[in-house]
Amino acid sequence: MVAGRAVSAGSVALGSPPPEQCVLRVDGATAKTIDVTYGTLSGNQPKSYRNVLAVWESSVIPWTVKPLVRVRLAQNVESGLETISGLEVTRSAYTVAYCTGPDVTDACASAVLAAGGVAEAPTSVSIAVDEIGAHSLSIHYRTLYGYLPQTYRNWVGLWPGLASPYNAPAPMARAVPTDASEGRLKLDGLDLAADTTYTLIYFMDESQTTAAAVHTFRTTT
Repeated sequence: MVAGRAVSAGSVALGSPPPEQCVLRVDGATAKTIDVTYGTLSGNQPKSYRNVLAVWESSVIPWTVKPLVRVRLAQNVESGLETISGLEVTRSAYTVAYCTGPDVTDACASAVLAAGGVAEAPTSVSIAVDEIGAHSLSIHYRTLYGYLPQTYRNWVGLWPGLASPYNAPAPMARAVPTDASEGRLKLDGLDLAADTTYTLIYFMDESQTTAAAVHTFRTTT
């Protein structure tokens, strides 16, 4: 490869790792508790970064309604089990959210305990590269149902190499999504090199500790 050669238009190189995202699952419930399993990004420190779990008596997150319970994560482990107490669990539906910051608008993953106690399929914030141009990057993002990315200060950053959101310099490019809960973004004016690794990260708020999804990819030769 000639050093500094620009990438030609195309897609992500074969062998690039799959995108990484936060996940949440409801494992079960009692009359007063809900058990969940969570998984976050590599390097996350849930206690230090004020990550929380929130619960609503609803089949979706009602963004303007105060949750029944908010629980601060008590350990700095990327993934684990948590029992959420202080509830009066009926046969109604309950939604649990994992938030990568102290606010419920930092919610990046959710799971539903449906009416009757059946756990439904969880959802997560995700980001992925759609297409790589000579000087641009087309991105697809998805947030949770009813979410307003621009209003809640979400943003996307791009870094050269293998970047960690928790210890990264200023990005080489950044973009802000609209208030569509799912959509596409385009980063223009880039100088992407061929056969080179880049890291794309989705954040739930201005702080880089609110990272929710990562896509590390390599350009084609």
